Amino acid sequence: MFVEKHTYDAAIEKENERLRILRRGRQDPAASDLSYCKLYSICNEQLKFVQKECEDTGGRLVPGLPKRRFGDCNKRLVAQYKRVDKMRKRLEKSYDTCLADRITSKNASSITTCPADWPVLPLFEEQYICDQRKRVIQNHCTKI
Repeated sequence: MFVEKHTYDAAIEKENERLRILRRGRQDPAASDLSYCKLYSICNEQLKFVQKECEDTGGRLVPGLPKRRFGDCNKRLVAQYKRVDKMRKRLEKSYDTCLADRITSKNASSITTCPADWPVLPLFEEQYICDQRKRVIQNHCTKI
């Protein structure tokens, strides 16, 4: 799949901005307009970006053992798997859109018992493969 250079550059620039935000501490003056909700939303966007990047390189595994991926039963299983996958993606997109809309309209409630500082995303090791980066971001998002 070919992507125009300016589209690719824009996507990389957005990713770099998200990573800069996720690596700021709450005490950082540049983080003054951030809330936990906004931070979680940004973390979620970054996770989706990395997941898509990983899917593009490695693809998703189809259920079943490799030697048993044949026959009518497997065809039905794969079709069901794809339907459930589409529904899950639609639900995630709906949730992300709802969360982003609530944050934009300032309707997202903030919990007052949150710690004084939020977790900061660690730097990735250069040798990290796609799945390792994805796991680090997933862990970070759960801490928020």
